[in-house]
Amino acid sequence: MKRLIKRHRITWKLFSLTVSLLMIAVLSTVGFLYATLPSYYQSYREDQFHTTMLTIQQTAQKNPVPN
Repeated sequence: MKRLIKRHRITWKLFSLTVSLLMIAVLSTVGFLYATLPSYYQSYREDQFHTTMLTIQQTAQKNPVPN
């Protein structure tokens, strides 16, 4: 009976350790993404905006609006 209880305790400890390590890994990954992605996304959108504006400007210069 004592052997079964000890085995149960070891299993529980290993389970707790594994879950804790996985949670730490997931939370650190999410934290890293939360910290870095907004600035990357903002610079991506700004570049996309400037490219679109240049395209519109070039198109407008090629095809002027008739009066």
